[in-house]
Amino acid sequence: MKKMNLHTKHLAIAAMLCAVCCVILSLGTILESLDLTFAALSALIIWIALLEFGKKTAWGIYFPTAIISFLLLPSKFPALFFTFVTGWYPMLKLFITKKIKTKTLLWTVKIIVFNLVSLSLIFGVEFFGEALGLVFDEEMTNAW
Repeated sequence: MKKMNLHTKHLAIAAMLCAVCCVILSLGTILESLDLTFAALSALIIWIALLEFGKKTAWGIYFPTAIISFLLLPSKFPALFFTFVTGWYPMLKLFITKKIKTKTLLWTVKIIVFNLVSLSLIFGVEFFGEALGLVFDEEMTNAW
């Protein structure tokens, strides 16, 4: 009976943290200049869940948050950045930290992974954004 109560508690907390992540991401659509900041803040929520409850709960927060944010957010860029860059990064960081012991190599791998994923997201949005319904102002695209 106690084990079932523990699973129910984790499920309830994961659902509340998923809702908090979605609210934080929706703040990123309201304050468009802070959309990446709010996506990173949502990843911090997942990091806390990973440390407190483990990988299953963290993944159980990540996937529903990614799906709900794509369905409900009017601006898709915070959802894209959360889903493809910051949302899964806490789990990857924990895995990399366990495997690599040298700090220099650890930081190098983290920076390379983050930059590759960020660049692929930026170029993916640039090339496939119109097909996905992501329309940007001409002034914004000319700034690149």
